[in-house]
Amino acid sequence: MKETLPPDYLPARLHWVWHMRLRHLLVLALILCSPALASGLMGDDLLHWLLLSQHMPVTSIDDYSLFNLFSFVDANPERQQQLKQVSMLAWWAAPDFYWLFWRPLAEASHYIDYVWLQQPWLMHLHSLLWYGLLIALAHRSFKLFIPSHRLALLATALYALDGAHGLTISWISNRNALMATTFALICLLAYDHHRRTHSFAAWTISVFMLVAALLSGELAVGIGGWLLAYALFVDQQPRLNAFVRLLPFLVIVIGWAWLYREGGFGTSEHTRFYIAPLQRPEAFLLAASERIPAIAAALFSGIPADITGNLKIQWPITLLGTLLIAGLLYGLWRSDNARAFQALMLATLITAIPVCASPPQDRNLLMVSLGGSAMLAIWLRELYLRMRTHRIARYSFWALVILHLVLSPLSLPLITYAPALLNQAGEKRAQTFPLNTHQRTLILGGDMMEMVYLLPNLQRLNIADRPLPTHIVNLVGSGTNYTWTQTPDGALSISAPDGLLSNGDQMVRDLDVAPFQTGDTIYVEGAKIRISNTNAIGQPTRIKVTLDDPDNWQILQWTRAGYQVAKPVGHHNVQSTPGESR
Repeated sequence: MKETLPPDYLPARLHWVWHMRLRHLLVLALILCSPALASGLMGDDLLHWLLLSQHMPVTSIDDYSLFNLFSFVDANPERQQQLKQVSMLAWWAAPDFYWLFWRPLAEASHYIDYVWLQQPWLMHLHSLLWYGLLIALAHRSFKLFIPSHRLALLATALYALDGAHGLTISWISNRNALMATTFALICLLAYDHHRRTHSFAAWTISVFMLVAALLSGELAVGIGGWLLAYALFVDQQPRLNAFVRLLPFLVIVIGWAWLYREGGFGTSEHTRFYIAPLQRPEAFLLAASERIPAIAAALFSGIPADITGNLKIQWPITLLGTLLIAGLLYGLWRSDNARAFQALMLATLITAIPVCASPPQDRNLLMVSLGGSAMLAIWLRELYLRMRTHRIARYSFWALVILHLVLSPLSLPLITYAPALLNQAGEKRAQTFPLNTHQRTLILGGDMMEMVYLLPNLQRLNIADRPLPTHIVNLVGSGTNYTWTQTPDGALSISAPDGLLSNGDQMVRDLDVAPFQTGDTIYVEGAKIRISNTNAIGQPTRIKVTLDDPDNWQILQWTRAGYQVAKPVGHHNVQSTPGESR
């Protein structure tokens, strides 16, 4: 028979939580995350630098974002040509591909970064301050649902020391998730204050904070799950009245969604990375049925969501996530913390739904892991109560403690420093890029995302102020085995029996939706790319590239060590070179 203990009971081995104060936890979390200060710029940070330093070689998009920082690609053919000319958009992108996000408050924070702060370590300090504020707000939010102060503090520790948050903290351009979650929790706490005191000022703050959250990042939509859970399990009013009081928030979200669509923001259906729920509801529901169990597996097993949600064979992870959810339901539904658990389960499930629009990634789970951390704290307590009579409970308890309170915190310094290592690899390869009289460059086998950031890296590293290339065209996706030949007139023929594009390359063109046809022709200034052959699924297996002025082009081959000159275009001997796989 299970021992009856008060809801705030914690096992002796977790008594350190009893003596810990929130400020101690904040200091510990920020120390573990401090390597982010040395992690520099990575990925989209480089594009933000280009835009705000006015080095972007592409015309701006006319939308109602502030600085186009998250308006990556629109469907304007002229602008797409400009992007393709420097490989900021791959030549194989779907003609109507677009990728636009409306995050004006996040843009404003980056304006402060690049115009006022200027130093990367100060930009990272900016993000760390947001994370510290978020931890404090998470603790107060947990106390709304968990009856025990100590258990709420344990939930806060699990959240604050979660290694899955490392990249969100240290990737400057991902600050929108920190801001959206922070403003969303202020909305929830202000609404709670309004319900307890009937303060109109608190209600006004709650409404404005919801607007601020939505204008920071799309993840803010998930606060609806927490507000609904509050209405069902915390608000003392009859449920109908509690629901009616949430209607203004629903109206705000609907209004924001309408403005979002009217402004042309969102993603096209021709991408495998994002699935727009309103545009492709069936595809979204199918993806959510796989991704929610994968997210659950990541939250409770400690395996990164980037792994659980992106395996080629998905059914084992789906089964694991489903079993974890079922185990939680069975073990906690009738516990003395059952009401708190039910509220947290509802909030977490609803919060996870918008995240399913893209493949699971740890950096997108900042709001989802709020509920996950709180449920995990309750789960640890319940497992401890069963340790004396159930061996599985004992093993599970210690496994979770080691995973989430030892290994996960220890991983934070490594993950927060990871952007430095990732960008250093790209910078080293960029340093091998030959800047010479050739203003036009063809690249074979380049990584599509690295190509997006190649030009900003070249500009930042161009200390000698040498002329930069006006054209950078990556012809073949990375990870493909290909051969290429050159005809006497300078044209290139590139063949890949298994296809020229990898799955990652289909981020900008989903071949299931927009397959290539033999004879399709794509124009990039100075070059014509013709699809000579495709396979059964519309994957190009052979292309012919015709250059207007072959003598002005150089051909480079991408390798892990850097860029190598493959062969001068003016040389007319036929040559065949295998592509390097990654």
